Amino acid sequence: MQDLQLLLSEPSAGVLEMKLAGEVDMATVDPLREATKTAVSSGEYDTLVFDLTGLTFIDSTGLHALTEANRSMMARGGQVQIVCAPGNLLKVFQLTGLDQIFPIVHSRAEAFSIAA
Repeated sequence: MQDLQLLLSEPSAGVLEMKLAGEVDMATVDPLREATKTAVSSGEYDTLVFDLTGLTFIDSTGLHALTEANRSMMARGGQVQIVCAPGNLLKVFQLTGLDQIFPIVHSRAEAFSIAA
């Protein structure tokens, strides 16, 4: 099991990027949940960009945290972008049908251009 690393940055006004590395599972999901709740409740952001290119694993608790963030952002008129490279992690989104709910892009540049 790898720890979750979570790096936050504000690449532009109203956009918060959360770059994740390692694994998101039941034991490591709390920092992700807290960061998303804080970001949404602050009202400062129109877009949350989750860069998952550094993740090696995500389980249902991690997917649930992302889904809750998406639901909360949409309720206040915001959006979520998921950056996910082709591979096993993208397959998880496809198998669960979450690729139909989340806008999934393959690069940070693409996510930021959509957020602009």
